[in-house]
Amino acid sequence: MKWKESNLFFENLKTSFFPIFLIIVDKQEEQNHIIKEFEAHLLFKKIPNTVLTHENFTLERFYEEVETVPFLSQKRALFIHGVDRFPGLILEKIIDYVLSPNQWTILVFVASKLVAHSKFYIACDRCGGILHLSTKKPWEIEKETIDWLMHLAAKEGVVLKHSEAKHFIEAVGVDRLRLCKELEKVICYLGDRQEITRADIFAISSFISHETIWKLTDALFRKETVKALTISRSLLNQEISIFLLLSTLRTQMQIPLQILSYYRSGGHPAVGAAFPYLKGGVIEKKVQEAVSLGDSFFQKAIVRIGVADRKLRSQTTDPMQIMERLIIELGSI
Repeated sequence: MKWKESNLFFENLKTSFFPIFLIIVDKQEEQNHIIKEFEAHLLFKKIPNTVLTHENFTLERFYEEVETVPFLSQKRALFIHGVDRFPGLILEKIIDYVLSPNQWTILVFVASKLVAHSKFYIACDRCGGILHLSTKKPWEIEKETIDWLMHLAAKEGVVLKHSEAKHFIEAVGVDRLRLCKELEKVICYLGDRQEITRADIFAISSFISHETIWKLTDALFRKETVKALTISRSLLNQEISIFLLLSTLRTQMQIPLQILSYYRSGGHPAVGAAFPYLKGGVIEKKVQEAVSLGDSFFQKAIVRIGVADRKLRSQTTDPMQIMERLIIELGSI
């Protein structure tokens, strides 16, 4: 039997235990959580357990553990971590046992990755149960969260269009508890209105520090790559949505291009008229900055940001890695 959701897997554990389990979870933090919950179910059933890892595993120890008859309980459990790192010859020996297990040992194999057509995977599937939690791609998580958020808003009697829901998630992130709290605030802000607009989201849900973003772009403009890396890591560690971060960075690269265009057509007065919030010496600074870096820098930066965004939506790469690589690429333009 196979499960792709942990809640269904643990629901089954309430009534029965297979002699063989294979747990495949890519992320270490999530893997640890699954194992702790599994151990809690064993404890509830008063089933003792032992742990072996790929580092201390030997076939002699394995046979000794699986053949040890429990003394004060009917069953015992043996966790074997890192089975995906075992040599093929050892796996062949383990498969022989898996195909004909004893009745008093619950064997729990834990892995980060295993292909479904491998002999070991097939043997575990034939004789036991498999929990396989594949890591979802960022765009898949985003799509599911958008649908969930729109449904949640509808239950509260307000309209949240797809484009606005997408913007909401870019501003807040995909943490559903946080989204619930922010949606509640936005609904209160609506008053008698029945539809959430982008302006409502911007007014209430502002999770990103514009001052910090300015520091990041200043570091990039000055080619201070190490400083830019430090700031970007800090933002992501604060659980700022990387989609929002990329979107904001793209805007910060587009503005100097606009400044250059206005400056070339009408000098400082044209820039001041187009960007009235830039006062006095700030206009001069922004113009000098844009001129010194040139159109090519900003155009290439926008392209690189777009590439990073597409990678994030189509791959399972760690967002921190994508952001770090982008910062390094921008620093080398």
